[in-house]
Amino acid sequence: MEQAPNKTKSMDSSWLLSSKPTSTSSIHITLGDFRFTLDRRLVARRSAMLAPLLNESPPEDVSKFKLDIPADEQAFEIVARFCHGLDVSLSNENIIPVICLAYHLQMTERHSSNNLLNKARYFFEQEILRCWNETIKSLRCIDHVVEQAMQLRLIDACSESLTRKALADPDLLGPPCTELAMDAIADQCQTRHGSRTSARRRLFVRDSSKSEELTSLPVHIYEPIVERMIQGGVVEEYVTGNLCQYVKKRVCSDKNIERKSRREVIEAVERLLSCNKGLLPCSLLFELLNIAIDLDASFRCRNGIEIRIGKQLDQATVKDLIIPNSSLCSSKELLVVEHDVESLRRIVQSYYANYTSPNNPLGLVKVAKLMEDFLAGAARELDLKNSEFITLAEISASASAGAGRCLDGIYRAVDVYLERHQHLTESEKEDVCGVLECHKLSHEACDHAAQNQRLPLRTIVQVLFLNQLQLRDVITKDQLVPPNIAEESKRVREDDSESMSKKLLETEEHKEMDGHSCHCHGRIKKDKVSLWQEMKRKFGCLRSTHECNCQVKKRKKVHP
Repeated sequence: MEQAPNKTKSMDSSWLLSSKPTSTSSIHITLGDFRFTLDRRLVARRSAMLAPLLNESPPEDVSKFKLDIPADEQAFEIVARFCHGLDVSLSNENIIPVICLAYHLQMTERHSSNNLLNKARYFFEQEILRCWNETIKSLRCIDHVVEQAMQLRLIDACSESLTRKALADPDLLGPPCTELAMDAIADQCQTRHGSRTSARRRLFVRDSSKSEELTSLPVHIYEPIVERMIQGGVVEEYVTGNLCQYVKKRVCSDKNIERKSRREVIEAVERLLSCNKGLLPCSLLFELLNIAIDLDASFRCRNGIEIRIGKQLDQATVKDLIIPNSSLCSSKELLVVEHDVESLRRIVQSYYANYTSPNNPLGLVKVAKLMEDFLAGAARELDLKNSEFITLAEISASASAGAGRCLDGIYRAVDVYLERHQHLTESEKEDVCGVLECHKLSHEACDHAAQNQRLPLRTIVQVLFLNQLQLRDVITKDQLVPPNIAEESKRVREDDSESMSKKLLETEEHKEMDGHSCHCHGRIKKDKVSLWQEMKRKFGCLRSTHECNCQVKKRKKVHP
């Protein structure tokens, strides 16, 4: 065997026959960058595929030709040595490529006894499949013959062998997911998107030398093996733990792996990951989601992780809910914080869709409180856009409504947002406050809102009007209470009425400064009644602006 011209790589050719083949009996076979000189009769005696070509064609026609076969030069050298009757050395590194090549060349017992294919298969079954480490080492050396190995069911045989061993000893896969510890590995997961994204990356510290062998396999080999283990009933805690170790090794730790390959890994792990609730901590699932977003994984992958999170959202923390927007993954620097509000919406929807304890609202309350705390934290971000805050507030309001909670937490977040974003226009403030349902606020929150100068005028009047409606209901109920209590209630209502009238006057003065009212006191009084009627009409309390049935007149009728 000799190297092809113009190639610097050399190979040992000492195994060739001591006597140089004659020109009529020798052939030159080129495989890739290498050229082999072989005896045509010996090759024809062992290969049923090459025999017709070598025996029936004139020597000059086949003295030189190229082979398009699924093998590398090391595997073909073993075949050549075997054809010439020399000793061959089979190992875990070359056994699968040799089997694939011997099968392709039809080196079977039917063509010649004691042929290579039978010997190689026997070595594979007796020396490779019986040992966990040998099986995995052999699988690491088949990148160029994966398709042929699958067709010959060699990978299936390895999967069956590894599955049987994992059933007998699950520790071969490494520690179970229940024993995995969380730890920051920001230095391993640094990305070009800035420290905010990479600092949130947390995976596992604990490792295992036994499972390290399995996680060293490429994803197109690793996935069918783990899938077979899942079908075979290997303990899912150990399988899940190995999947997590695989993400750590193939996505975060190895920076030399291309982005596309790392994306294929996270998508494969999502397909293999169990959907059972509580198998992985909620925080870890959020970390997987952030990795999927960072690598721009498919929507199916991200949605699958979101569904798993949604099943146990009540176990999450406020920090977990900080999901970066996928549109920022392609940018070089993360300069502006943008939340993936749609992803968060899908997670909350998934939680309610999978909630199975309607008689126990504890989980609903925890999620509602979690969303309120997250909204309050997000409201402090100066870069948070109005549209994002409004969407987050709507999600939080839905969670609170599902738990039967008042919206005081959302009101506090709105107040914080307006305080931190004082540049907003009146119209933008109204959009932000549009998420508030004043009738779902507590009495204390309504009192605070009525005196909150940060709120837009429309919201203040809405709160005042709601207080007036509540006051009317209290007046009606007072007819059924003892006189002494009624007298005290009357005094409180008069104080509230006086405070409300003062507030209405202030709102009119505010409008007067904007040029929307005249400057005479009598006209202001007239406009005050007109504004109040208009607000009542907007809130559905009047059929037209010409009907004068304000609450002040009704109060005078009840208490002459």
